[in-house]
Amino acid sequence: MSKKGAKADNSAKIASLNSLITAQRAKITALDDAIKKLREYDTNVDYELKSHSNIKETYELDGIPYSTMASEEKTLVDSVGTDFGGVRDDMVLDLVDMSRGMEMNISCWKSEISRLSE
Repeated sequence: MSKKGAKADNSAKIASLNSLITAQRAKITALDDAIKKLREYDTNVDYELKSHSNIKETYELDGIPYSTMASEEKTLVDSVGTDFGGVRDDMVLDLVDMSRGMEMNISCWKSEISRLSE
């Protein structure tokens, strides 16, 4: 291939790589937005009945069985919030890993552009 043909071929490859980099950066921006929203999201679940005394006054239910049920329900609701938080944190880590992988792709493509530009 002639020098002129090789240069045109390299220019086309560089343009293609630059397009990939632009698309990848857009995906990274979207991931960063998702990560930010996930980190800000409150996973706590409110216990609407509040307490045994609230149940007693609101629903006129009293006694040891209702007290025990209220306590168990509150524990369950609190654990659900904690579980949701764990899932959220795992998702954040997965998205951060994806973003880092995309950044590595960009770095490789930039190296290839530098090589083709010589």
